[in-house]
Amino acid sequence: IMVCTEDLLHQLSQVMLDKKAKNLVALDVRELSDLSDYLLIAEGNVSRHVKAISEEVREFVKSSPYSLASVETDIYHEWIVIDCYEIIVHVFTPEIRQKYALEHFWDKGKIVDLSLNQKLEQDAL
Repeated sequence: IMVCTEDLLHQLSQVMLDKKAKNLVALDVRELSDLSDYLLIAEGNVSRHVKAISEEVREFVKSSPYSLASVETDIYHEWIVIDCYEIIVHVFTPEIRQKYALEHFWDKGKIVDLSLNQKLEQDAL
């Protein structure tokens, strides 16, 4: 099966957004890394939310033609890394994301326009 990495990037981003992940950033690191093509970084409100987002991502990948290499987490579920080969997903609590600042470490990566479908809240007024 021919797999398009950009398609997976957008699908994973939408899955995460639908699970109410916040502050999604996708970085194209193809010119900077031999490990992956893209980093997808997001945060959940609290560790339980981080875990729920990551489980949703894992379920999506398992039910798709894509492959999952590994999942790593700290014992508190404040940072979960999901390795989908060409895409590495990082889901953080806000405090841990700020502490490790991956976007600054990978600041030479190109930000990818994800063009996601935000579900509008009915009471957004």
